[in-house]
Amino acid sequence: MDGCDEFKRLWLMRRGGQVLRFHTEPFFRRQTVAEHTFGALLILYEIADNVTPNLVRALLLHDLGEQYTGDLPAPAGWRNPQVRQSLDQDERQFLQQFGTVTITDEERRLLEAADALDLCFTVLENLAEGRLDALSMVERLLEPQVKSRVSVNERSWRLYDEWRKRAQALCEQQGRVLRTLAQVNAWQYSAAVVVSRVPGPGDEECQPVTKTRQPADNQNQQPPSPALPNDN
Repeated sequence: MDGCDEFKRLWLMRRGGQVLRFHTEPFFRRQTVAEHTFGALLILYEIADNVTPNLVRALLLHDLGEQYTGDLPAPAGWRNPQVRQSLDQDERQFLQQFGTVTITDEERRLLEAADALDLCFTVLENLAEGRLDALSMVERLLEPQVKSRVSVNERSWRLYDEWRKRAQALCEQQGRVLRTLAQVNAWQYSAAVVVSRVPGPGDEECQPVTKTRQPADNQNQQPPSPALPNDN
């Protein structure tokens, strides 16, 4: 392999890292494949006893095929396994140009757990920023398919269980904030759907701040004149 081939391979790898995830969630904060891979790698080192070079490389490459197939939403893959299998095959063929990486079954389960747990953290971050699309994604991440993936060992399950507690607490806080805004002003409520900020993990619980509308007969009143300085 000459330098030109190496350059092309690295170019495709970097290009794959720029692919956007969550394209079906219009108000969800966008995440690139590179950002997701970094997060999953951090989690992998927390849940695995021994992180081998092959496992690291497998994780770095695992989503680069999405530049060819796109990012299929997980629920669509769960409900249409044949579609998921077909796209997985296309991705594997695309990834062959980056070399073959062999990992054990145990390492594969660790990779899948880190992959799912990074999604959990990403949803929690969006939920803490007040993005309502994250509410439905919390429900998806409580489904049996996800629980099966993250139960590879005690450490991965403990991370998932802690995420579940924090996500459910944020869902309750989010609901209280939005219900309060709905009682004050419909426009404030609709705006809060996109821009509301609820406490994140470790934050103190905040109370929604609302503005009261001035009575109509006071809207045209002039503000009081400033007091004149005392001549004495």
